Amino acid sequence: MIAIVYKRLIQLGKVTGAIAFLFGVPYALYEYLDNQQTRRVEQTLNFFKQYNGPPYTTYREQIAVALGKRKTEVAAAVSSEKELAVFINKMVDEEKIEKDLLYRVPEGVTRAGIHESAFL
Repeated sequence: MIAIVYKRLIQLGKVTGAIAFLFGVPYALYEYLDNQQTRRVEQTLNFFKQYNGPPYTTYREQIAVALGKRKTEVAAAVSSEKELAVFINKMVDEEKIEKDLLYRVPEGVTRAGIHESAFL
C-alpha cells in the first residue's frame, strides 16, 4: 500500500514539475521582456531629465534666438552643406554660443552602439 502511494506521488511530482516548467518558461520570458522594456523607459526618462535642464535649455534658447535674428541668412545658407556649415560656425562665433555643447555626444548614445563619428 505504501509503495503504491509512493509511486503515485512520484508520478504526480513528475507531472506537476512538467506543468510548472511548461508554464514557468513563458512566464519567465514575459517577465524578462517586461523588465527590459521598463528599464528602457526609465533610461529614456533619465535622458529627458538630463537634457531638458540647464545648460541644455539655455543652449537651445540661444540657438533659437540666434536663428530668429538671421532668418534670411538661414534661407540663403541652406542651398548647400558647405554654406550652411560656414553660416553655423559664423553664427556660433558671433553669438558666443558655447561650442562644447554643440559637439558633445550624449554618453548613453555611444553605449547604445552608435559611433561618435556619426555626430561630427
